[in-house]
Order: sequence, then C-alpha cells, then structure tokens
Amino acid sequence: MATLVAPPSSRIDVRIVVSAPIGSRPVGPQADSFPTAPARSSRPRLLVVEPDADLRAAYASALAADGHEVHAVATLTAAWVARPGTFDCVVLDRAAGEDDALLLVDDLYRTGGRTRIVLVSVRASDAERVEGLTRGADDYLAQPVVLPELVARVRRLSRCRVACSVPPIRLGRVVIDRDRRVARLDGREVDLTPTQYELLVELARQPGHIVRSRLLLERGWDDHRDLDSSVLRPHVTRLRKALRGSIEVRCVRGVGYVLDVVGATVAAGRARAADEAGRIELRTPARAKTA
Repeated sequence: MATLVAPPSSRIDVRIVVSAPIGSRPVGPQADSFPTAPARSSRPRLLVVEPDADLRAAYASALAADGHEVHAVATLTAAWVARPGTFDCVVLDRAAGEDDALLLVDDLYRTGGRTRIVLVSVRASDAERVEGLTRGADDYLAQPVVLPELVARVRRLSRCRVACSVPPIRLGRVVIDRDRRVARLDGREVDLTPTQYELLVELARQPGHIVRSRLLLERGWDDHRDLDSSVLRPHVTRLRKALRGSIEVRCVRGVGYVLDVVGATVAAGRARAADEAGRIELRTPARAKTA
C-alpha cells in the first residue's frame, strides 16, 4: 500500500468532487453517457486519479487549498468518463489502471492537447521513469509523496499550461477552445466526439476555403490510409446538427468541404470556394471518389 508523507502539523480537510460531463464522448475507449458538466471555474482545473482513498483525499485537499478546482476519481475508467483532456493538469497514480494507466498518458499525448500530467508510482526505477516521461508525462513522483512537493510541482505545471495556451477560434456564435478541446455555441458546450471536434478545428482554420477530404481524414483518424472520404459524411452531418445553423459546412463534390459562418460574409465565402473548386478541378484529373 502506498504511503504519504505530510508535515506533522498538516490538517486534511477533504472535499472531493467527481466530474462527469454529459453529452460528450470519453477521450478513451469507453463510450457511456454521463451527467451534465458543471459550470467551469476560472481556477486551474485538476483531475486526481488515485485508487487509495486516503491518498486521494489528501491530494485533493492539499491541491484545493492551493487554489485548484479538484476532481478526484479512483479508477482509470472514471478518469476516461471525466474527459481528462479538458483539465489543466492530471495527477495519475500508475496503480489506478485496470490494465495500464499509461494508456491515459498515451491518449492525451496523441490527441495533442495541452493537459499536463504528473505520474505518481511506487515503481520509480530509472527505466520506468524514462518510460512514463517518454510516453508523454510532464513530471514523475515516487511514493511516498511529500504533499508540499506535489503541490509545488502541480503549481509549476499549471503556470506553464496557462503560459502555453492556444487562443480560441471564434466563428460568430461558435467559440472553439483548443486548450480544453471543446466547442461552445452561445456559451454552452457542444456535444461532439473527438473526431468531430478535430474535423471542426481543421475546417475552422480557414473559413470559406476548401479543405480537402484527405486532409480531414488525416486529422480525424490515426489509421486513415484505407479510409474513403465517404466516412466523413455522417460526421459532417452531426456537426451541422450540433451547431444548429450557426455555421454551414458545404460539400464540394470530389474535393472536400467548406465551412461558412452564417450571417458573416457567407456569399463572399461561397464565391471564393467556387473559384477554388474550379481551379482545383483544372489541375486534378477527374476521379470517381466522392467527398
């Protein structure tokens, strides 16, 4: 069992909040629905994944006292449900994994988010530290954990997270928060899968311009080499429905898709897209593949 080192005078006053936002798919393999997300705080948001109840309570109390909004869970499954990519930092005990807790590290690293990760483990050999850091963790702590050190390391990573933040993309009524990897319509979070979010970001980089189907496939799927552009259609349809007319995603047959902001130079965007389509078709031999 893991142990905890805390100053003799420390007092643990525990308040653990478990977050489970609804309507968004988990970042990992689980896909169950879950309750509505609470309103976001301006404080740094921190996810603690720790199977030991006493340690979980101690970590949560110490980090909350340092000004973090803390959500604490006991298992890797619960961590997937909480959507770890929406947090500023994750404190992850390797013992929390039903199979391998580093799968969570892999996923956060693969999706390109800016969530910082602190691994905690009784396994602290040089090889295991190197493995954790190589797979995407930002810091590594060996147990027994000294609470002030944990707080200091998380505080440093949270500051770095804020300093390295990416500005949001604003499209009329839609705001894409690339730090938290969510899209909001009129201030409310939109229910999108990770794939649909990636497609939206790629389309939103240049509103009114054609984005080729192949580029969207590369953005939305890791193993995209054998995929036909027809797989994009249901995801684009879902984007249109989820964003409820605030944007328009149009198909340019045989080429790709164009995102227009409704009510903001739509006509100009359409004219530019039509011009681009004509130039592309002149350069590209006709093929049977359909966007």
